[in-house]
Amino acid sequence: MVYRKLKTSILGMVAGASMIFGANVAFAGDWKPEKPITMVIMAGQGGGADRIARLFQSIIQKENLANMPILPVNKGGGSGAEALRFLKDNEGDAHTIMATLNSYYTTPLRTDIGVDIAEFNPLARMAMDTFVLWVNADSDIKTLDDYVAAMDYVINVAGEESVGYGTDFTQGYDKPFFEWITMDKGYARKLAEFGEIISLSGIEQIRNTGNLTAAMEKAGWKADRIAKVMGENWLRVLKDVWGK
Repeated sequence: MVYRKLKTSILGMVAGASMIFGANVAFAGDWKPEKPITMVIMAGQGGGADRIARLFQSIIQKENLANMPILPVNKGGGSGAEALRFLKDNEGDAHTIMATLNSYYTTPLRTDIGVDIAEFNPLARMAMDTFVLWVNADSDIKTLDDYVAAMDYVINVAGEESVGYGTDFTQGYDKPFFEWITMDKGYARKLAEFGEIISLSGIEQIRNTGNLTAAMEKAGWKADRIAKVMGENWLRVLKDVWGK
């Protein structure tokens, strides 16, 4: 992702996940692979997404869960656009799957790569992650009402069951922390230049969270949607991942 050196506002958190997707193909109940399975990874080697995908591979191999080998292939170009395009170009090939992260949702939103993620078949949700939403300080998102409107947009794209407000606030952290999170793996090449960090007015601290739910009510959100976004979706996913 390319960032310009401008003031940046922190908006909040939405839910992301490490998932396995397959190319658009129908599976019979007794289907078995007939050749090695290519597992495309939406990131470069050594990062968190790569490590967790290779963990999946090692477990499958150790537990003999597949009668054919799983071959990890890193395609992290364009914040995952390369992997998405690869899966699309192998449509109908049941031997091509993809391990994703949150860029599965965000990359198609900002880059026209000719891919509709709704056409992919989700196979399994394997882990949970959170990520921060940032905007340039001179964007149109200035208030909590603007933020709720942006969340509405994400919900329309990803679905009401797939969005959650997180708790990973950066309240109280100083400049060295933000320098650290701009580095690849926390120490390598610099990935972004955030500039001055400005919290969204009305929710500068965790104790202001009630202002957000008030803005949701003002926007006409029903109680069940607010409950899902503010916590129920997290609980459901964590139960799926960790068990009851």
